[in-house]
Amino acid sequence: MVRLALLASAALLAACTSVTAGQGTVGSSRGGTPSTAPGTSFPSPTGTAAGTPTPSAPSTSPAPPSDSPSDTPSGSTSDTGPLADRLMTPPAGSVPWTSAWARERTPTIAQFVRQAYPASAVATELRLFRGYGIEQVAHETWYALDRHQADMILFRFREPRGAIDRYIGVTQAKRNAPGIKSFTVPGTSAIGYYHPAADSLGNVTGIVYALRGRVVVEEFYYSPKRMHPADARTWMRAQLARLP
Repeated sequence: MVRLALLASAALLAACTSVTAGQGTVGSSRGGTPSTAPGTSFPSPTGTAAGTPTPSAPSTSPAPPSDSPSDTPSGSTSDTGPLADRLMTPPAGSVPWTSAWARERTPTIAQFVRQAYPASAVATELRLFRGYGIEQVAHETWYALDRHQADMILFRFREPRGAIDRYIGVTQAKRNAPGIKSFTVPGTSAIGYYHPAADSLGNVTGIVYALRGRVVVEEFYYSPKRMHPADARTWMRAQLARLP
């Protein structure tokens, strides 16, 4: 658990400054079709790292709850194979984002980090992921008919311990950041965090986290004008149903 405390402490600044961008604008005249270019300064739910740093997780932190339905051993056939095959099907009538990031369903961890974090945090975040034992990344984006958006990202680690380290590091950073609000996903142990202020595209952005065995799910979610978590909850439940 000493390793957990050190990794979580190093993760806090990076986790508080992610900038993954949604796509499209509120009130678009394109009938639900996203714009051709994503926003380039879309803040994460924690905004910036200004203010008092979030305390690190104590070395005695218990393992977070998991939605795992069984104690399947790591490396069994139920949690191996292409991670992209475990992505949920986007909601009916939705369309994918049009960015280069959206078209790459199985990015490298370096591609994810460069997409999601500011340049100043890239090196630190890459070290953390590699220390956790990252194995695969897969994601799917969509822009729904009701104008809510998601970037559903799956991270699979070599061992459950790596998934736990990632989950604790990012959820602790979000939970303790100033101004953050949260919502639950009933029927699961998933938790969502968001900052209520709308961004330059008119969306409020949140991230919903869940842990399932060796997989961490991070659902980047974009809600027009104010947070409406119904879609985020529905989509997270659908994603968890796709995991062993």
